[in-house]
Amino acid sequence: MKRLSILLTMAALMLAVTSPTWANLVTNPGFESGGTNPTGWGVNVSSGATSGYITSGTPGVDVHTGSRAVYLQDPMTTSNDRWFLTNPSLIPVTEGQEIEISFWVKTENLDADDQVILRIAQQDATNTGTGAQGHSYTIGNTDWTQLTRTFTITGATTTNFRLLLLLGYGNNSTSNATAQATFDDVSVTQVIPEPASAMLIGLGGLALVRRRR
Repeated sequence: MKRLSILLTMAALMLAVTSPTWANLVTNPGFESGGTNPTGWGVNVSSGATSGYITSGTPGVDVHTGSRAVYLQDPMTTSNDRWFLTNPSLIPVTEGQEIEISFWVKTENLDADDQVILRIAQQDATNTGTGAQGHSYTIGNTDWTQLTRTFTITGATTTNFRLLLLLGYGNNSTSNATAQATFDDVSVTQVIPEPASAMLIGLGGLALVRRRR
């Protein structure tokens, strides 16, 4: 019993100090490579809306880091103007997997109900849709802000998803013509229990088994 207590103490200490960094699954997350469009990304906007690819920006001003970013301006729909990952850059996943998505955004001249929207379009091996998930942010006008959301993948046949970054005009069916959302530094990571967490859980279970005996 004394040995088990020592192991539990060691696991707790590991939990306190272990903080692994998981790999970013996004191709070209900061939009730093590309020609007309950033590599691995596409864009689709409604008639009247505008999109753009900034290629010589100033960090902290019109881009977050580096020299490149993308933007959407004057949304014409509630949630249809978007930058998205193209087919070669889809994120591989399986049902039940937890993923954390974060991105940096700067918003200017938005109406009170205009929305920045994060969406994932889940697909099977033939890229047929298996479901979509998303989250809307009504954040008004902000300087560079990081937004983060965790999703649990659904659908037994889901093998990948397409990430989309959108700008919509909200409930009033209109938007300021100069309303703009600029996106940069996108991250997708798999949520995996830290090694120390897994050890602690396992040892906790062992302790329960021994106590029952």
